[in-house]
Amino acid sequence: MKGRDIPTITHKKSNRVLSVHGSEVEVMREQRGTVPVAQVQQALDKLYRDGVLRINKATLGHSNTAFVGAVLAQLPDVEVVRGPQSVRLAEPAD
Repeated sequence: MKGRDIPTITHKKSNRVLSVHGSEVEVMREQRGTVPVAQVQQALDKLYRDGVLRINKATLGHSNTAFVGAVLAQLPDVEVVRGPQSVRLAEPAD
């Protein structure tokens, strides 16, 4: 994902992945910052456990929801659901 622009689900704002160093992702949004890889992994684990995941601070427990949701939305077996903002596992093709 390094060097990629990943748009947020809601407002299509850019999240450019600058680097991944060990347990952190360096991201350029409106300003440069870091996101723990563990936050993405925890959200991914919840999504695969439950099949659907609300993308909000209450569900994810942190303020990096826009980036985490944007990353999950890039996965090939994930669909974005609007109102409320969520991601879900896509139904397998027949």
